[in-house]
Amino acid sequence: MVRCRNCGQKTEGDYCQWCGYPIVRHGPRRRRKSEKEAIKETEAKARREAEEAKREAEAKARREAEEAKKEAEEARERARIEAEEAKRAKEAEAKAVREAEEAKKEAEEARERARIEAEEAKRAKEAEAKAAREAEEAKREAEEAKKEAEEARERARIEAEEAKIAKEAEAKAIKEAEEAKREAEEAKERARKEAEEAKIAKEAEARAIKEAEEAKREAEEAKERARKEAEEAKIAKEAEARATKEAEEAKREAEEARRAKKAKEGTRRAREGWERVKREAEEAKKEAEEAEERARKAREDWERVRREAEEAKREAEETKEAKEAQERARKAREEWERTRREGEVEEVRKDEEAKEKAKKAREEWERERKGALEARDAKKSKERAANDIDSDIYEGNVQLVVPPPLDFRQLRQFEEYLEHVENLSITWVSGAMEEDTEIPVIIGLLLWQPMTLLRILKEMPTVEKVDKEGDKIVVTLKTLTVT
Repeated sequence: MVRCRNCGQKTEGDYCQWCGYPIVRHGPRRRRKSEKEAIKETEAKARREAEEAKREAEAKARREAEEAKKEAEEARERARIEAEEAKRAKEAEAKAVREAEEAKKEAEEARERARIEAEEAKRAKEAEAKAAREAEEAKREAEEAKKEAEEARERARIEAEEAKIAKEAEAKAIKEAEEAKREAEEAKERARKEAEEAKIAKEAEARAIKEAEEAKREAEEAKERARKEAEEAKIAKEAEARATKEAEEAKREAEEARRAKKAKEGTRRAREGWERVKREAEEAKKEAEEAEERARKAREDWERVRREAEEAKREAEETKEAKEAQERARKAREEWERTRREGEVEEVRKDEEAKEKAKKAREEWERERKGALEARDAKKSKERAANDIDSDIYEGNVQLVVPPPLDFRQLRQFEEYLEHVENLSITWVSGAMEEDTEIPVIIGLLLWQPMTLLRILKEMPTVEKVDKEGDKIVVTLKTLTVT
């Protein structure tokens, strides 16, 4: 055993088993040569280890840079896809609203056309009735004069046939009166059915308006939920900035899948509401066309009855006994006219009541809609007023003032959130770091690009509030428990 020249311990072998120093067993020249070779080997070994460490550090840095680049590209692609989906949902909502308004406008135009045609038909009936009465009176006077002259010449021949002709004329007049009464009842029943159909059409229109409003409200709620979920996802992402990369990616993918599912569900509900409104508007339009067709048939029936009555009147005027039959027919027609007018008055009254109810319902709906619009406008105005300051653009050097009380952990966590903001660098920090101090901390920032800094600061989880004082920004931090 020999004694080590470095540590003084006894050892065996070419190197000290205690300190690793080389052991020289020969003369002075051989010993100096061994010492030099040992030093060279140690230096070569250190250089090799340094080169390997350098290569490993460079490879690791390259891998981390590639992974960071890949993550940034994926984030940009996901943001682009979400923006496109939001844009498509907004366009679908605007299209549904426009088509619902067009359907409503078409239904209103159809009702207005039906009302105008009904009024024109009524005026035409009144004019025709008046002309028929005047013609009947003129013809009656002419026929009376003619008959009085003919009675003197043909009294002998007519007296033998009077009984038979009177009996036949009376039977014919009774039959015509019964037919006129039956037609009057049928006309009254048709008018009642048309009023009921008009009422059904109005109710369908009210349902269509209500369902369109519900579809619009559901689309707005879906949009608001999507916006809130996006904000919650952003806050969660910032709160978990220091978590592992695997947990971050899994949570982000789950959040994106849930957002996509909810946005898809909201779009589907808006599309179904729009389809339902469109179908009901088409049904209302079809019912209005059917009502118009029934009104046209009623006018044709009335014209047919009028022509038949005129033919019966001409036939009755050929004999003297027809005068009495004509008088009875006139009374029967007056009775029918009186019954028809009473029915029309009743239908007009019911129609006016229905219109008044619809008008009141429409006014109530307009008031509610106006109140909702005013509340929405007030909310938007309030939000715009709150966001005016947040929209200020900052660039270049900016100073943040963090007032006490605060501790080192709070400040350090706030600085970590600032370091995660793109195109933003912390240039310097000054102030007292001790607890229970009254001296604020000032943080100098350098913004490489224009950005809405106030809004970014307010979205950070550690920030309580943000105020603007001159050129400086005062940031009050929350009291947090950092583990």
